[in-house]
Amino acid sequence: MSGAPPRVLARLLTELTRSSERYQITGVLYWVQESRSIPDRIRNLLSQVRKPGYLKYVGNRLLAAGADRLRRSGQFLWKLAHAHFPQEESFGIEQLAEHCRELGIPFRTTARFHSEESLKFVAADGPDLGIVYGTPILKPHLFEIPRLGSLNLHQRKVPDYRGGGPIALWEMLNGESEIGITVHRVAEKLDAGAVVRSGTIPIQSADTLRSMEMKAHVVGIDLLVEAVKDFASGHVVERPQTGEGRMYRNPKPEAMKELQAELKDLRSVPKAELTYPLWKLLARYAALGPWLAVRNWYRRMTGTFPLVVFYHHVITDRPHFMGMSTDQFMNQMDYLRRYYDVVDLKDGLQLLKSGRICRPTVVLTFDDGYQDNVLNLRAAALEGSVPAMLYVCSQHLESGQHFAHDLVRNHADFPPMTWSELRRMEAWGFQFGAHTRNHFDCGSHDAEALLEEIALCGREIAVQAGHEIPDFSFPYGLPKNISRDALRIAHENYSTVATAYGGVNLCGQEDEQHIYRIPHPTSLLEVELLLQSALVFGQPELWRGGNADRLSEPAEAAEPLRV
Repeated sequence: MSGAPPRVLARLLTELTRSSERYQITGVLYWVQESRSIPDRIRNLLSQVRKPGYLKYVGNRLLAAGADRLRRSGQFLWKLAHAHFPQEESFGIEQLAEHCRELGIPFRTTARFHSEESLKFVAADGPDLGIVYGTPILKPHLFEIPRLGSLNLHQRKVPDYRGGGPIALWEMLNGESEIGITVHRVAEKLDAGAVVRSGTIPIQSADTLRSMEMKAHVVGIDLLVEAVKDFASGHVVERPQTGEGRMYRNPKPEAMKELQAELKDLRSVPKAELTYPLWKLLARYAALGPWLAVRNWYRRMTGTFPLVVFYHHVITDRPHFMGMSTDQFMNQMDYLRRYYDVVDLKDGLQLLKSGRICRPTVVLTFDDGYQDNVLNLRAAALEGSVPAMLYVCSQHLESGQHFAHDLVRNHADFPPMTWSELRRMEAWGFQFGAHTRNHFDCGSHDAEALLEEIALCGREIAVQAGHEIPDFSFPYGLPKNISRDALRIAHENYSTVATAYGGVNLCGQEDEQHIYRIPHPTSLLEVELLLQSALVFGQPELWRGGNADRLSEPAEAAEPLRV
């Protein structure tokens, strides 16, 4: 029984069905708000019009509607400049219903949970346990139908934060350092049932209501799956709530605007940093814009768009010298999905092999394997697809050892992910590649050390993942960090070898294994110019696709090394 966002509910169903425990989902009853008739809307308007601030609220709604029309017109013109009109990604009730059909789960929508038809649907297959996720308040004659009762996901800590409102709003306004996520029994008193599973999410300096909401969905899904496993195995630990707590109400739209303004005053969220002065970026847009639009249409007609591969390190809401906040990343993903094709590395390689790329296309990669990515990338994926490749260092995942480049900068609180987290990320659709065993500088000419670091890394990851690892990226990734021996060993042991000194990938390029990558800045202005090859970071002479002569000089020629 749910009214959660369709994509979020679809992920929960996927996670439940792939579990090894013996249980099945008997049905999904999905709540949709009943549309009001015109007379009802008029009556509501007349009843609200005399309330303080309501006319101002209506005026703001009308202005917002006008601004939305202008925004959509601007988006169309920008798509025209990109020579690409992608079908904007949406996942609504129709897609949720199709997802349920694929999983073999009966699906029904309702505007009234307590109607006779809804009650019959819930009771049809004699369920043992009910799950309640994002619904209006339910009555006992519904939530007591399952033999063992029902569980509710409450994305707050109980009993301190019972009730409704945007996730994390009240906690942020109250200066809390974290929010609670609770799976509890549904009881007649709102949010008062015994707690079965619980967790917390820290509120970090760059967090927003949006980022906290999506993180809460991720942790909530994890907790619900564990709670269902508890019931399936018969090992349920329930903790009765104590204390009166406090009840919060969902604020009305006009009040919400004031609360958001108050929150903005309380929290200073970091803004994207610019590598170049703003005036220079805008000048480039103005000077190059018309030519870039013409070039995009030429590339569309000739199939000569490049494959642009970005590299990141960590999506985090804490300060980190290589970090990008979850909210910034989600904003950039919105932009990329609107104007580009965002594909995984495998599909990108297929496009290169086809000889034609007729649409602007982007691949996302992440280096090192930071633990912060486990939550934050999954949070972003609940808003839309994030088909990313994560290159990880096998011995860091094995030992939990922090990265040396973090320790020298006093970032000792950024550990790598674990093997179990890697497998969880794979289940969510993320791909993994090798990044040497110990984040090794491959400018070395020690052939034995290079063989161990480069080749064995993929084997160690394969043991944990249960499949071969065909992709590799060099740590540091600059020419001085890649000896000729290292490049040769990587080519002999992997299907693709990624560097990080700039460049784009073109159909028919000489070295088909070599993946050229560019950095992914936090500023959307710079991201767009990079995608259009109108901005160069780091090494201009290497932009087109590298310069082999700049690679670290090799040792004496050696016999080919293979594993």
